[in-house]
Amino acid sequence: MPLARFRDRANRAPRTDPLRFARVLRHSAASGKGPATAGDGESFVSALDMRMFAKNAGVNVTFPAGGVVFNQGDPGNCMYIVQSGLIEMVIGETVVEVCGPNEAIGFMSMIDTAPRSSTARVKETVEVSIIDQRKFRFMVDEVPNFAIYIMGAMARRIRGMSQAM
Repeated sequence: MPLARFRDRANRAPRTDPLRFARVLRHSAASGKGPATAGDGESFVSALDMRMFAKNAGVNVTFPAGGVVFNQGDPGNCMYIVQSGLIEMVIGETVVEVCGPNEAIGFMSMIDTAPRSSTARVKETVEVSIIDQRKFRFMVDEVPNFAIYIMGAMARRIRGMSQAM
């Protein structure tokens, strides 16, 4: 297959096939821009928009303002990617973080299987995509950029908690 045809096929938007999405991300990272940058100096991780994958790979659910996505102490058998809207992460009565579009929530329970460490309360109507354990493991195994995306989210949360203290 000529290289130009391969590039055209690899750069098309993925449908619902996570393996095809993984190949597209790998190709993007290896296309000369490098895995660390998007080519214009912007971090590749911040340029990585997980909403497209999540919307196609997961179940999409809408919660009204004031609703709860999950409660502190609930078992964590899935994570969520925020498609639109805002979610407050609450511990006790304290809002520790506000998450918006393209942010992941609930992923810590996917990593350590511990119960939820906070409550996800909907600040304004939100649409989220649910990523189950199987899809999460697949993405971590097959798409290094997904693992970096999750580690970046975790690092931001740790730094935010440190600054709040």
